[in-house]
Amino acid sequence: MDFEERKLAFDLETDLHKKTEIALFISDNARSQGDFALAEEYGLKALNLSELTSSTTQKIHAMGILGANLCFQKKLDQAKKWFLQAIDVAETANDLSHLANCFNNMGNVHFYSGELDMALVYYHKALKSITDEQGDTFKANLYNNIGTVLCEMDKNTDAVYYLKNAIKILWKHGDSANLANSFVNLANVYHFKKEFSLALGYYKRAIVIYEKLNHVNLMANYQNMITLYISIRRFSEALNYAFKAMAYNKKLQDKRFQFAVLHAIFIIYLEMNEPAVCKEYFDLCKDLLQHIDNNHDLFLFHETCSKYYELINDFQSANQELHLCLEYSEKVHKSHYIEKIAEEKAKIEYEFKHQEVETYKKRSTELEIYNQTIETQKEELIALNNSKDAILNIVSHDLKNSVGSILPIIELMRNHKLNQKNERYLKMIENSAVKSLDLVKDILDASKIEMKDYQLTLKPIDVNLLIRTYQSQIQAHADLKQIKTQFNFCNRSLQCMVNETKFQQICINLISNALKFTPSNGLISIRTHAVSKDKKDFAEIIFKDSGIGIPQESLPYIFEKFSKASRTGVRGEKSTGLGMSIVKRLVELHQGQIEVESEPQKGTTIRVRIPLHHRHKTEFL
Repeated sequence: MDFEERKLAFDLETDLHKKTEIALFISDNARSQGDFALAEEYGLKALNLSELTSSTTQKIHAMGILGANLCFQKKLDQAKKWFLQAIDVAETANDLSHLANCFNNMGNVHFYSGELDMALVYYHKALKSITDEQGDTFKANLYNNIGTVLCEMDKNTDAVYYLKNAIKILWKHGDSANLANSFVNLANVYHFKKEFSLALGYYKRAIVIYEKLNHVNLMANYQNMITLYISIRRFSEALNYAFKAMAYNKKLQDKRFQFAVLHAIFIIYLEMNEPAVCKEYFDLCKDLLQHIDNNHDLFLFHETCSKYYELINDFQSANQELHLCLEYSEKVHKSHYIEKIAEEKAKIEYEFKHQEVETYKKRSTELEIYNQTIETQKEELIALNNSKDAILNIVSHDLKNSVGSILPIIELMRNHKLNQKNERYLKMIENSAVKSLDLVKDILDASKIEMKDYQLTLKPIDVNLLIRTYQSQIQAHADLKQIKTQFNFCNRSLQCMVNETKFQQICINLISNALKFTPSNGLISIRTHAVSKDKKDFAEIIFKDSGIGIPQESLPYIFEKFSKASRTGVRGEKSTGLGMSIVKRLVELHQGQIEVESEPQKGTTIRVRIPLHHRHKTEFL
């Protein structure tokens, strides 16, 4: 039956109880379909009829529907009034089953209002009021709600406890839709904790269920996947889910979802530093702004716009967008965002004003600054030239020898028919080429990181997880050389601000050295733990081998370029003499420390310390 048929049934029904039930049905379904006016009309009719029938159950139900209808319209203060009235009626009638529902509704409206402490109070009241009639599924939904609030409050351990208990119950009862919702909530917690692999796993499990059910939450979970992949800078996967979401939204025709996905794509291309493509999605988002009434979404969009304008050096427009950010930030009560945006605004204003000032400075001041710059650059140039001369001497010497060894081998191959011996010649060519390539690579790396303005892009990552991703690679190389490996990871998160690529370079360089100077049947170990040094907290990664060690007289020179500490490996492997100097510089660029201990014929221990990153509260969609 459609609404018109239901309305006719309502008009014809003479039994007041049945008439009330029809009104409740129409109101509830109208609300779920977004017809809020019809929902309110029949909700009020049901409430008036319940007064005539003196049915407290129907009265509570009508008040709950009216409150929920207002919640969906984000009229939260009005919704609270209906839920409080429903609680009063349920308490007066000692109707415990409906009282638990009322408490849950009140918890929801406090959660939507950002009043997290009060939300918890009402959710726990609901837990205490659960009846056998409501059963485990209702309890699981409450666990879900509590877990979600605890996540918002940064109480992640407690959040995981409640959410996993919800999952156990829902799994037992085969409640697929709510189970998927619990997976999403748990994934959100892990996302917040930056445990991205766990978050991805639970998001994907939810997607499997949503796709099977063709559930409306599928779209929202696509957005979760997009956000996560952007967080870990896997932009191709993020774009893949963005286009999936766009295709799915063709069925829904939801303008807000469409805006959210287009905004995500806008962010992706912004992060990829592609201003031309950014402009395309910027325009598409602006075309949809008229359909967006959510202050949080508008805040995020204007924040992205400010970054786009900054990318194209339009600081005046960037400043205007940040003004809008502040306005919307205040509306959604995000005080930490206000602080953040105020800082960004000050930065942009400075850059804009700086541009204006520089344009109108007196010529004499410009010349003075210019002369100072020339002097500074002159000093830097002298230093760079000295370094360049040393490098070029090595390059000219080593590359000449490498190429010189290749040429006579080629002549030999020309004078002989191909046979098994040629395999040995080819191997010699390969070794020479590898040595040349390694040398060139190290020279380029050394030249780059020695530049005064060279900086790394850092982001918070658990170094335990990073090293685990290299573990199989390290193991494979060790197996080839018949060397045993041992990994001991700290049982707590060691989150640091690191550049993933350069941190990998540090680890792989140190492991390669250990393999180079450790005989077969030797042992290489990697251990991680947290330490405090000089009143600072660090993640310490210890690389230890049972190799030939380093002579004591060479230790002071181990980090110098082309130093006399450079040695040949136990299997004849050559060194460029640059690897350890590159490692030290990369560690320093991470604000870290590196120490070496070694004893001839007993092995070497290298300690790398990277400052721990103490997380501050961050809001996520």
